[in-house]
Amino acid sequence: LLWEPLQLINVTGAVACAAFQYVGNPYVAVAVEKVLVDFTVDSFVFKFSPDTNELVLHQSIPTRGAKDVLDFVVEGSRMLAIANSFDGSSYQTVSVIYKWDQSAQPTLQEHQLIDTNGATAFQHFQADFGGGEMRDCLALARKEVSTETSLGIQVFVYNGTASGGAGAFAVMQTLPLEQAASVTAGTLGGYTVL
Repeated sequence: LLWEPLQLINVTGAVACAAFQYVGNPYVAVAVEKVLVDFTVDSFVFKFSPDTNELVLHQSIPTRGAKDVLDFVVEGSRMLAIANSFDGSSYQTVSVIYKWDQSAQPTLQEHQLIDTNGATAFQHFQADFGGGEMRDCLALARKEVSTETSLGIQVFVYNGTASGGAGAFAVMQTLPLEQAASVTAGTLGGYTVL
């Protein structure tokens, strides 16, 4: 099997991407960290056009030193998390979780802002909270030094609308690790591990 370029997309400063489908249409989201020395730049969502057989720009999303983009589904809703790391002067940034609106021409809308400190990566997973109650969670890796808070991996749990919650992620725990550049989730012996 040999890979051949299908299309070259000129995105300066791209550091991560995520491919996904929404309502049967293929998309690619691209996180842009910076352009030259400017960290306050747009990241992009491209949609595959069957007419041209190419990805075309669907939406620009304002970001601040984006390091990661993650597509995931919670309670049947497709979401996109962007880990903002640095705004050019501070690592105390806000990362954003977006949710698709339900219009005829769907776009991603801000669903939740999360205060972050040097965010580098998001990971979605489900964990058993006892009695078989599976809950959606996000883990957020943080890498930059802060004098105000300890770094590590923050774990968020989704308080869903199906259970009468606000439909938002809340901090559940901070794992005391320093300079976490990435995070992944899995299961080991019946346990959810990060």
